[in-house]
Amino acid sequence: MLVGTTVSGPARAQPSDAQVTASARLLFQEGLDLGDEGRWQDAADRFRRSLELRPSPVVAYNLSSALVQLGGLVEASELLRGIDRDPDAQRNVREVSQALLQQITPRIALLKIELMGDPSSAEVRVDDRLFTQAMIGVEIPSDPGNHLIAIVRDGEEIASRQVLLAEGSLEVVSFDLPQAPAPTPREVAEQTQAPIAPARAPLDEEDDSTVFSSGWFWIGLAVVAAAATVGGYLLFSDSSSTPDPVLGNFGPMIIEVGE
Repeated sequence: MLVGTTVSGPARAQPSDAQVTASARLLFQEGLDLGDEGRWQDAADRFRRSLELRPSPVVAYNLSSALVQLGGLVEASELLRGIDRDPDAQRNVREVSQALLQQITPRIALLKIELMGDPSSAEVRVDDRLFTQAMIGVEIPSDPGNHLIAIVRDGEEIASRQVLLAEGSLEVVSFDLPQAPAPTPREVAEQTQAPIAPARAPLDEEDDSTVFSSGWFWIGLAVVAAAATVGGYLLFSDSSSTPDPVLGNFGPMIIEVGE
């Protein structure tokens, strides 16, 4: 059952943003209606879109409430922490956010993935989401429930395991990875072969004599000498003449978005 609460806040949208504000309000109302019907996946989608159009602590709270219903405790907890840090959040919104965060924090599970053997060039994916190197070997907050952990190397899966995380539990999953295959001779050659510089034909004596006997060469020297003479004159001459609330089921609050 949804808890009805009206919270009004300062209008942030400018007149030119009327369409954006109207869209955010409509999406928010759709989220409330879908939550009343128990369609939390669709409700979360509408709240997420509304939040993208117009950031608001109220919409963030409703999205976190829907995510809790779906088991998305980690994302919900981060949204609730963001509300607590938001200076624009009203006191009652901050209070219900803190209460909900206290309820869901003990339910968040921890997952630690360890790679033994040869982890070189191996990627860790949990539910098809990449775990970066910084997340390997440490406890990572995770949603309770079933998760598929897969180890991928060079685009091929080399190991996998299904894991069930209980609420508030710590699960350590270790993989003993096989040795990575040695590169083929062709791969080694492609990685180490230096680029070949284009061949350049050397100038022979006839070409040198042709250059120095050319009239254009001596004309060029004369031009350079003349330029140097003029430059010296300008440098050393006198330049003085030159000018210078939740209850029970964490139901979303009914809130008016914008004014």
